[in-house]
Amino acid sequence: MQVGSAVFAAATTTEARVQCRIAHQDRILQATGPQWYVHPNAWLTAFYVAVVCRERDRITALRGGRGRRGPRSGRLAPPRSSTPCATGGRWPAPG
Repeated sequence: MQVGSAVFAAATTTEARVQCRIAHQDRILQATGPQWYVHPNAWLTAFYVAVVCRERDRITALRGGRGRRGPRSGRLAPPRSSTPCATGGRWPAPG
């Protein structure tokens, strides 16, 4: 999950480097730009795993929004043309 979201962070950032948390360590990754492995199926897998693990910050980053930690350096998801779910794009409160 951590590597999956880091791949998209590195591919979509406008900065030279991006900071990602992988294996309990903050790592600085070099921006890669578009790569052959950055495709919709990879995004969907990263998003599903983030949802299953209930990683709200990663979910928000992959959706291209703002997390609890502030704005992200790049848009990680393509613009949405319609509401992604029945909740109007908002995540229900846990429990």
